[in-house]
Amino acid sequence: MWVMTTRGFFSVVADRDDASQVLVRARVRQDLEALAEVGDLPEIAETPTADFRWRVRLSGAEWSRALTRLAEEIDYPNFKDAVAERQGHESSSRRSTTSAVPRVRPRRSPSVCSAVDLPASLGPHSAVTDPRSRF
Repeated sequence: MWVMTTRGFFSVVADRDDASQVLVRARVRQDLEALAEVGDLPEIAETPTADFRWRVRLSGAEWSRALTRLAEEIDYPNFKDAVAERQGHESSSRRSTTSAVPRVRPRRSPSVCSAVDLPASLGPHSAVTDPRSRF
């Protein structure tokens, strides 16, 4: 799960060593320090070779409470403006949808047809649905 807030940008994944825990990861230590202001966080760990260098381990319940508090803080009509105001324009640029989110290549299943794969007899407005495809 990617979470972009006025406090920071986080990547949250299941802890592969403990199914009851999640890892809340950040590329910038200050993002986790800001998250600690909404609730107690354990010590921030550094993993220098990882894509998200800084991380904390939380229970699912702790993460849920933190997300609730973050949602309750929403007081802005424009997200990017709020980030720029609270963290500076550099942070706002870093968190823009074009720069903060890693490039993701869409996965295509061989069972899903694109418009160019459709038989001409179906026409340009026809829909082909494969019940095995997942969105």
